[in-house]
Amino acid sequence: MCSLKNAYMSKKSEVIVQKGKMVLPVLKKIAQLNFIKFFKPLPSGDIKVFLDTNHPRIETLKFFNTGMGFKSYKVTQVIKAQRGYGSLIFTTSQGIKANQECIKEKIGGLPLFYIN
Repeated sequence: MCSLKNAYMSKKSEVIVQKGKMVLPVLKKIAQLNFIKFFKPLPSGDIKVFLDTNHPRIETLKFFNTGMGFKSYKVTQVIKAQRGYGSLIFTTSQGIKANQECIKEKIGGLPLFYIN
């Protein structure tokens, strides 16, 4: 995910990311939130992500880790953790969700990262 922010900062129009267990669901979510244009899986198994260089979207990208593992958030904690204009991205029992979706669906989960 850091490669996306670095690509925006370098004004690149595309970046290749390695496929991982959570990469596709996370890319789908951040594309839905308009942080990237779209993405395309490559025959090699990697993923090509297309960025909008005219309107950079990713300014902040912070990952969550308590040092001793991840801390699960209840829905009430999700509401308190809401920050400005960005989105907290959670992994939940119902898949990858943004904080707004967690609040709407009244579910909690493990925070993965904050993106703005």
